[in-house]
Amino acid sequence: LQQLEKMQKQQREEAVDPLSVELNAQQRYLDRWLLRLQRYLDNRRFLWQLPWYMVIGPAGSGKTTLLREGFPSDIIYAPEGARGAEQRLYLTPHVGKQAVIFDIDGTLCAPADADILHRRLWEHALGWLKEKRARQPLNGIILTLDLPDLLTADKRRREHLLQTLRSRLQDIRQHLHCQLPVYVVLTRLDLLQGFAALFQSLNRQDRDAILGVTFTRRAHENDDWRTELNAFWQTWVDRMNLALPDLMVAQTHTRTSLFSFSRQMQGSREPLVSLLEGLLDGENMNVMLRGVYLTSSLQRGQMDDIFTQSAARQYRLGNNPLASWPLVDTAPYFTRSLFPQALLAEPNLATESRAWLIRSRRRLTVFSATGGVAALLLITGWHHYYNGNYQSGITVLKQAKAFMDVPPPQGEDDFGNLQLPLLNPVRDATLAYGDWGDRSRLADMGLYQGRRIGPYVEQTYLQLLEQRYLPSLFNGLVKAMNAAPPESEEKLAVLRVMRMLEDKSGRNNEGVKQ
Repeated sequence: LQQLEKMQKQQREEAVDPLSVELNAQQRYLDRWLLRLQRYLDNRRFLWQLPWYMVIGPAGSGKTTLLREGFPSDIIYAPEGARGAEQRLYLTPHVGKQAVIFDIDGTLCAPADADILHRRLWEHALGWLKEKRARQPLNGIILTLDLPDLLTADKRRREHLLQTLRSRLQDIRQHLHCQLPVYVVLTRLDLLQGFAALFQSLNRQDRDAILGVTFTRRAHENDDWRTELNAFWQTWVDRMNLALPDLMVAQTHTRTSLFSFSRQMQGSREPLVSLLEGLLDGENMNVMLRGVYLTSSLQRGQMDDIFTQSAARQYRLGNNPLASWPLVDTAPYFTRSLFPQALLAEPNLATESRAWLIRSRRRLTVFSATGGVAALLLITGWHHYYNGNYQSGITVLKQAKAFMDVPPPQGEDDFGNLQLPLLNPVRDATLAYGDWGDRSRLADMGLYQGRRIGPYVEQTYLQLLEQRYLPSLFNGLVKAMNAAPPESEEKLAVLRVMRMLEDKSGRNNEGVKQ
């Protein structure tokens, strides 16, 4: 019934707001994926068994290809609707042995005013992450950039790209309330002329190595990241320049390509640094930049020679036709070790959500205050009942001492009054702990001692009654019976009392109490 009411509510919302159809579809997809993840990992703490990352970047920046070639993973859930044209997935979670990475569609990374649907889907995805992993929604962000596109973009396009990236990073910070490490990956290095001539001769170990720099822990807080990036870039370019003479001698037909690639890499540092400065600087921008890496996941498409084209434009020469990669088997360059050794190697750098910390601290404060009050009340109660039982024990000891100090009665005792000095202290001792028979073991917060001491005191009192008081009464009753006239009512009355004293079965307890 609740499920039916929920479906009817969704239908009414979709009738009023057509965009909610896509939002509800994304919600169902994420919820079902989460159930599949729980069965896949088979762990009660499946939400925290693996770190969660998000890869973002402009459309066409190579996010999916980078994950496919460099991050061995499984797509554990694909809804039926996603295979047709009816439903489109705007984010795809990849589950690997080391992490879970959410591949965000490039359309969601477009400017916020470009499409209302994409903006709401983006905000919904961030809200879902915040809801499901409130303490630490993500462990890091992988930002992919198309390197040839960055180098060929004019000033207006670069400013537009910078504004878009800043907006997405700000959205993540404002929704998730935590600081995340950001790893910048420059893709499609192979689309720069000269890549094949320089790198195709590498062996597999060199192809799987990391081409990039991981900054020191707090380099983003000052200009250390710029110094470290410049040092890496200069070292890499210097190594290329040292290798160029030998490569040009061995590959005479690729001399132009080799020289062109070296010049392109030399000139690509400035626009990259400018972009990173724009991401780090500015109001409310607290980006934990952790590293910059270059990759080539798939050798496809048309290669661009930025150096040659720039020189041709400068001297007003015609542009040469651009070459394309042949349709042959490709191999990933600088990606296989990138994920395990750099991008996913620091899952604990992400801070916990400030909103969660505030709530947890508030709960801790309330719990501590409540616990303190409860502890104070407990200690006060224990102190009170301990003193009460202590005083009762002192009373028993005083009465026992008073009983021991009473001298034995002298003379004949026909009415039991001579036994009262002995009986009274013991009787007062039996009353020190109250009616102990009706008290539970947990009475007085477990400190009640009447159930341990009361039986001994009461047994002593009953023995005194049986051995001293009742015999004295019998002596007086025997004398009264002997003094009564034979076969008189007086004698019968005395006999009835004697019978009542020695036989409980015929006793009228209510009459005795009266």
